[in-house]
Amino acid sequence: MGNQLHNSEQSLSKEEWLTKTKDFRNSLSVTGEFLSTTVINARKKERY
Repeated sequence: MGNQLHNSEQSLSKEEWLTKTKDFRNSLSVTGEFLSTTVINARKKERY
């Protein structure tokens, strides 16, 4: 199942698919605090 591509992407070569996926990943931006900060704060709150 992991190797299956969406129907519209089946005609792309592996290189084309990887390039398209890389472009998509590069277009994303992550916001907010670090996960470790979230975990530390949650643990502090649980103690009180």
